[in-house]
Amino acid sequence: MAMLSLMLILGARCVSVNADATWTRANLRQMGPLKFVEPELLLRSDAVRPPRGTLYLNDKSKGLGWLVAFEAHASLAVELPLPTGNHESAISPDGTTLAVPLYETGRFNSTEGGGLEGDMVAAVDFNTGRARVANVPPSPVGAAKPHGTTWTAEGDMLVTYQLKNSIVHFGMQSAVPTVSHFDLNPTGCRTPHLVHVIPGSSLAVTGCRCTNPGDPRDCNGHLGVMDLASGAVWALPAGGRGSEGLAVTPAGEVWLGNLLDASITIFGFNGKPKKLENLEQVHTISVPFPLRLAYEPVTDTVAVASLDLAAALERAKLRPNGKPWAAETLEEPNLHVFAAGSRKLQGSVVVRTSRRGVVNMEGLHAADGFIFAPGFDTAAVAVVNADTLEVEAEVYFPFCSLPLAFSVPSFMSDWEVARAEGQGGWNNWSGGSCPATMRNPWDQRFTVLDGATWSHSTPDWAKHSAQMSAPVIAV
Repeated sequence: MAMLSLMLILGARCVSVNADATWTRANLRQMGPLKFVEPELLLRSDAVRPPRGTLYLNDKSKGLGWLVAFEAHASLAVELPLPTGNHESAISPDGTTLAVPLYETGRFNSTEGGGLEGDMVAAVDFNTGRARVANVPPSPVGAAKPHGTTWTAEGDMLVTYQLKNSIVHFGMQSAVPTVSHFDLNPTGCRTPHLVHVIPGSSLAVTGCRCTNPGDPRDCNGHLGVMDLASGAVWALPAGGRGSEGLAVTPAGEVWLGNLLDASITIFGFNGKPKKLENLEQVHTISVPFPLRLAYEPVTDTVAVASLDLAAALERAKLRPNGKPWAAETLEEPNLHVFAAGSRKLQGSVVVRTSRRGVVNMEGLHAADGFIFAPGFDTAAVAVVNADTLEVEAEVYFPFCSLPLAFSVPSFMSDWEVARAEGQGGWNNWSGGSCPATMRNPWDQRFTVLDGATWSHSTPDWAKHSAQMSAPVIAV
């Protein structure tokens, strides 16, 4: 088995990997009415600790979600009520409900991000896997591509509606949910994409990447700030462009990635009360293409996923047909881990799986001592130890999440061919096409993973499943 490639930059500590490590294999028993090719779980035999709990992911191209219960060796395909374009997700504080906004519906020859505007949010019951349109009032800003979502400590839901430069607040504490919104237009915040709540405060924050139609191509990003108690809004210049990736630490520091300027701007309170007027820029870090950030509480670190999408698409053209990821190489690290307190780089790594190569990440989640790194063009997830930066587990999904008769993939690495054929999502090409679709006739891409969320719990549907037999050694 090829050694996982780890690289050292900027004085980060060296990370060693056992090149001779063996892997144990266990098919993830698939539960529920939808039956596809079963996902597969590989566990390092010398892992410090295998992952536990349950991981949720969206397949953006199929209108599907996947739940993976690690300890039960079980998986569940969730048929979302909204077709394609489900990018992000977040689990409620009580662990019962997953919120999944409908960002867009793909159409003929549309780019990912260029589909028909979404306007709703799906609610997935964590314990049953059943999904429905969330029982909330209509958005006051209409169809405006809701993308990022989070929950407040009280159980309310915040959703970014980026085309209207707004954050919609769904109050979930009463029998009849309420709705209001924060209008960020007067602040200069444009295209809010993700959203988080600052712990121990009444503040929520969003990265304003400035990519809506009509936005100047050279406009700078901002950090949008909302006071959930008073309704006040504000925006702070981020000092860069493409301000999108977002993470918040328990200390109240906000890390905002400026994708197009290779930097991360850190905002904090400098020991002052966590009030809107006290939030200010405190530090800047240089990181190439910081697309997604995630705070990991066990190691008190911030993980940063780097993705140069244009370069990833060009590398894809080198993949030989039938062996789509074997030839892909990446010399620069695409995952960086920083100490949250000191803001010092702890290490960097090229994330690879043993079977499908480099993991190009458009989503990222960190919890329980692990970094969950899904690939948008490998249908695979690398589970990285947040301390050692070793890949401790790998999850492989079917390229075509479709009924078995329609699950045979056709590898096609050249996205320009997909564009010429009018296939949806060609600018975010996942490596091939499937012979059918679930509900959208235009998007036939392979599984496109995003929107990772983790829970420490094992859901009821997995608890009641029969335990898999002991894994066998992978060959």
